[in-house]
Amino acid sequence: MLTGYVPTEIINDIATDFDVLLNATDAGEYLGVERFMIAKPTKPGLLKKYFEEKNASPMYHRRDLDGFIGKLRAGVERSKAEDLLDIATASHRVRIPTERVVETILRNRLPLLAVDPAIARFPDFSVSPAVLREVIATDHHGTVRPTRAAKILGVNLRTIHSLMDTDVLKSCDIEELKSGRLPGVEAVTQLDRGAQPLPLEPRANMIFRRSDVL
Repeated sequence: MLTGYVPTEIINDIATDFDVLLNATDAGEYLGVERFMIAKPTKPGLLKKYFEEKNASPMYHRRDLDGFIGKLRAGVERSKAEDLLDIATASHRVRIPTERVVETILRNRLPLLAVDPAIARFPDFSVSPAVLREVIATDHHGTVRPTRAAKILGVNLRTIHSLMDTDVLKSCDIEELKSGRLPGVEAVTQLDRGAQPLPLEPRANMIFRRSDVL
């Protein structure tokens, strides 16, 4: 029960918020993607919905959309990679859901390329599938290479090794296959070559027949 008048400033703020809310279709247009693509970063929490209620229609505030695209713009730098693809195509190439690719890019601060970062929308950002494969392979084990850790923390490699020597950072050994590639990378490579894994249940590890990969 109200015991007094709501200040005009609060009412104006609420009205202003509702004026800038966008539904999923308009939010997709704002970011330069189709409506279905909006759900991908929304589900893991990379893009925040204005109303958190489960059954509420998805609405997005412009500041949250700007914040999401701003994180991608912050990752733009000169890249020496030649195999750059837009994020959606790269996720298809490495056979990883787009939302996980975006999360991997943001968490590991992977370099992106955009012709004009200031006005770039989601389809304008490019990433290297080769870099994604390497990072995703170690991500599967919850680890990153020392060089990647140094970049994330903004320190040099010597500092990372010192932190490891003093147990401030914990190291983890990753078993490599005979090919010299990490297990996650090996699986992606075999899939790219057309090899089909055994038809196991969805939660099972990906297993290939030896005759299919040798």
